[in-house]
Amino acid sequence: MNALLATVINSRTILIANEGRLLKKCSVAFLIFTLAFQSGELGQVVRSSLTDAYLQVSVFVGFTLFLFLGLDYIAKYNIQKFIDGTKKFHVIIAS
Repeated sequence: MNALLATVINSRTILIANEGRLLKKCSVAFLIFTLAFQSGELGQVVRSSLTDAYLQVSVFVGFTLFLFLGLDYIAKYNIQKFIDGTKKFHVIIAS
């Protein structure tokens, strides 16, 4: 019985911690959306920043996928073998 109670208490602690993280993320998202829908210069700056960031990330991800998938398809180069062989240098290669 004590093990069951300990499990329930531990699960409850984990659940509260996860809900706390979710609450923080939702608070930040709410703050960003609140700032984005402000009228005037502040809202315009936040909206343009969000648009630029989304566009830049989308272009980067699309180009990276195009590069790696194209390299894999055209050159018949095994990227998975390259990734597995260079685990120590992933950060340097990514930068």
